[in-house]
Amino acid sequence: MATVAARNTALVATCESFAQGLANTPEYEEWRAARAARESDTEVASLSADLKRLGADLRLAQGRRDPVAASLEQRYAATQARLQNHPAAVRQQAAARTLIDMLREANTLLSSSLGVDFAATAAPPRQSGCCG
Repeated sequence: MATVAARNTALVATCESFAQGLANTPEYEEWRAARAARESDTEVASLSADLKRLGADLRLAQGRRDPVAASLEQRYAATQARLQNHPAAVRQQAAARTLIDMLREANTLLSSSLGVDFAATAAPPRQSGCCG
């Protein structure tokens, strides 16, 4: 079976134009900039590494029923809060929420034009339980 691209170059061109339009919005540009800033922030990297290490230590301590687990839990929670409240992380989360709002609006516009929920129709089927 031929792909959509092979069968319908007009649809491909429309999709590429739509994607380019989204990529040129201030919301998308801010999300990219915020993500890059967070990924290049050395303090965020250090906190992320600490959080990963503390998580592993905590799981081991809990598995051994080690009394130190309570202390590790507190350190894990404090490190997680520091990471979540770091200005670069806060900026990225705010930018992501704004971008998601814009994408939901785009889905509403597409869905209205098509007469069907575009995102739900395009989403892969959810797997659940033993029987799919």
